[in-house]
Amino acid sequence: MTDKNTSNNDTPETNQEVEYLFSAKLLRTLAVSSGIVATIVIVVVLTLSSSLDQASYVQVDTTQYDQTLQEAAQALEGYTMIEGETGRATIPIEQAMRLMVQQGLDETQMALSSAPPQVAEAPEDDAPELVAGEPVVEPILDGEQAYLSNCASCHQPTGQGITGAFPTLVQHSALLYRAERDYLGNLLLYGLQGEIEVQGSSYNGVMPAWQQLSDEQIAGILNYMTTNWDNNRYLPEDFTAYSADDIAALRGQGLSSADVYELRQGLDLRAAAQGDAAPAEEEATEEAATEEEAATEETATEEEAATEETAEEEAAEETATEEATEEATVSFEWQELGENVYNSNCISCHQANGQGIVGAFPPLVGHMPDLYNADGGETYLVNLQLYGLQGQIQVEGQSYNGVMPAWQQLSNEQIAAVLNYTLTTWGNEAELNDFTPYVPSDIEPQRGLGLSPQDVYEQRGALGLE
Repeated sequence: MTDKNTSNNDTPETNQEVEYLFSAKLLRTLAVSSGIVATIVIVVVLTLSSSLDQASYVQVDTTQYDQTLQEAAQALEGYTMIEGETGRATIPIEQAMRLMVQQGLDETQMALSSAPPQVAEAPEDDAPELVAGEPVVEPILDGEQAYLSNCASCHQPTGQGITGAFPTLVQHSALLYRAERDYLGNLLLYGLQGEIEVQGSSYNGVMPAWQQLSDEQIAGILNYMTTNWDNNRYLPEDFTAYSADDIAALRGQGLSSADVYELRQGLDLRAAAQGDAAPAEEEATEEAATEEEAATEETATEEEAATEETAEEEAAEETATEEATEEATVSFEWQELGENVYNSNCISCHQANGQGIVGAFPPLVGHMPDLYNADGGETYLVNLQLYGLQGQIQVEGQSYNGVMPAWQQLSNEQIAAVLNYTLTTWGNEAELNDFTPYVPSDIEPQRGLGLSPQDVYEQRGALGLE
């Protein structure tokens, strides 16, 4: 009885069927259908691909290009080869720009073009006078950082440039804008090579192309340099700020620096200067009064100069004596200061290794000891820092005809420190004869002499090095 009851109770559970969401038959059907669809898609893609026109490629012979490029690169330095990648290297962008100046854009163009650029003569007079008016726009500062990072080392933070080496942007940027708005964009994108004249000074250097900058950066730089330093008083009334789209539209033209030079020769700068801003009668009167006042002040200054000269000499002697007394008791620690001053002011031209850039900026390695050891060289080096130098010189058989700016804005301590640094670094110390480090009191007596860069150039000639 017990067994029978148990059997009857279990029967419903045993006979109950299990239900599934997908049956085996449905799964097989889906798998087959998916395979068929995938096959159809593949066949369609292959059919469409095979029906497209097939491009034909011709291998370009780059032998001449590679040979020219290799010759131009033999003398390069400052790069680091990428490990494991043949023929590839990294180089800081600032060093690349300097190498472009050192090697010259001519060699680059030789690799890209079979014909050398034809450079026309500079115009006799590229210094038409602009008339200042009311500012047509507030100074635009968006491009200030890009300008300071890329342009200020040559054209200076003030936009004044360095006479004979890097032209001023003050007034001249506005003049170029008035002559042809797109020219400034092409100038930054493609560079410039050829002799020009700006405000009575001749320039025959190389401005590199800045295509590595973004459209926004170039537009910002152009807006900054055309509206600052009072340039906004010389702009036309219809001035329109540059935009990134303006720069993008100028890219891809494939211009060379010589092409940009030809564009410049086609600008009518004198007509641009006469533009739409005529001098107001009141402003002309004020300018005349200012000139008369300046002449009067100059006369008074000359009369006072003779009286003050003796007092200034006595003050200078007293200051020098006081500094000498202080230095007798306190040692002048110049090492760290000298390196900092060099890295902040000199390194962009003379390089971190003191080797300079051949043909552009002379080396300090080996040459600083020659200057110091020469008769009168100790004083010459101080005057060189204070008053600059202009004139053609020879250093290690290489000719240089640039401009070294004056550094009177540096303190006596800074000038003494940087002289000591350049005289004792890069192995220079071993070549010095009876070297005594400069101290601030060595610098002060040379201030106020009113020397010109040409005067310093004559002093250099008296050293008998060349």
